[in-house]
Amino acid sequence: MFPLLSLTVALAAPVPKDGREYRSADPPKEWKPAELAAALPRRADAGPVRVLAWEEIDTRRGFVIARALVVKELKEPTDAGERFVLAYLYRHPKEAKPEWRCAEISGTRFRPNGVPEIHFLYGFTFTVRPPTDADMADLLKRMAWADALTGDTDRTPELTAGGVVYANWKAALGRNPPRAMFPELKAK
Repeated sequence: MFPLLSLTVALAAPVPKDGREYRSADPPKEWKPAELAAALPRRADAGPVRVLAWEEIDTRRGFVIARALVVKELKEPTDAGERFVLAYLYRHPKEAKPEWRCAEISGTRFRPNGVPEIHFLYGFTFTVRPPTDADMADLLKRMAWADALTGDTDRTPELTAGGVVYANWKAALGRNPPRAMFPELKAK
């Protein structure tokens, strides 16, 4: 009975020869940690910034988006004792001077009296301990990470490069990435 169970599990979740679920790739060499850090809150803090996952997407609308899920370990904790910043950063690499930005979404809703309220969702979160899988899933969902690869039928964006940086997951978080967090980066 047990061999059949383990065979079923192995067939349901194929694992690449190296045992990694995702494509493993370092980000492009022109991605400088100092430039990534400049897009984060607490940019003056000298703690290390590590790219956990990254992608380059051809929007098929005339521009390319480079994006990254990064974690920074703060040398000096915030007043609330937070020691980590998890963030979704992006830039347009074909611009004359590509600059990293922290993702944000804004919207307006109206109060019952008709007065508009503008709301912003920022693509970062502070944590006291290393970010958990739930922290990451919440940030990626809140900032619509998965939506960047959807589009109409003739202009669906295309993932042209990307990967998970396993060494950075281990160094920053002491673990491998969770299963199914980055379906677009599945190893083939």
